[in-house]
Amino acid sequence: MRRSRVLGLIAMVVAGSIESASAGLPCAAYSSAVMELQRVSGTGLPCGTCDVVWCPAGDYESVWIRVTVRDCLSSPVPSCAVRLDLSGRFDPNNDLGSPTSVNGRICGASSRMATTDSNGAASFDLWGGGAAKFALNWVLTALCADPEIELAARDDTLCIKSFDLNGSGNVNFSDTFKFAPQLNTGAGYSSDFRDCSSANRVNFRDSFLFAVHQSHFCPGGAGQSFTLLRDTSIGEDCDEDF
Repeated sequence: MRRSRVLGLIAMVVAGSIESASAGLPCAAYSSAVMELQRVSGTGLPCGTCDVVWCPAGDYESVWIRVTVRDCLSSPVPSCAVRLDLSGRFDPNNDLGSPTSVNGRICGASSRMATTDSNGAASFDLWGGGAAKFALNWVLTALCADPEIELAARDDTLCIKSFDLNGSGNVNFSDTFKFAPQLNTGAGYSSDFRDCSSANRVNFRDSFLFAVHQSHFCPGGAGQSFTLLRDTSIGEDCDEDF
């Protein structure tokens, strides 16, 4: 009887130690991460042929990466530093002329930080320039543990349009040279910002939106951004795929 009590006490101590060690430390198995698309309400029909329409200033639609950090007891881990690392490739749309004059660009650094709130949640907004198919690789790592803990690693392929048609990091006169021919012909995948129909109609509504976002640039300036690697092997243009 005494031996069973001792063994029971030992088991309780071990279980308590394990539970104590698990509490408050990030656990990838119980954490979650998701990429979502943030649409602008009241600005027109959802785009059926692309995922988002970007402006480098971040004042239109965006891609939202959200993470909730939990420990191995499934409790939220607050005040945890989380790092997002981004990389990827892009295939410029062919209605923009020479592909060498078009980039796929994301504002901000390729590695960025956020801190979880009281619910263990943190988020990152992505926006930039270029009308292209983007193959994005994103990795989330919790730094509030030693060693660091990788929470998620994903690859997502997105079709993106932008008022920054050439992906320079700002909407300027060079983009007008790419927008104007599509407006004149009344057709073009990259400049159909509003209805985003399969007919690729470019009209006055698109011209109005383009004008509103003129001279917009990445926060901190056009240089505060990075270009993805050009890779035309990732698939057909978005207007042919979707």
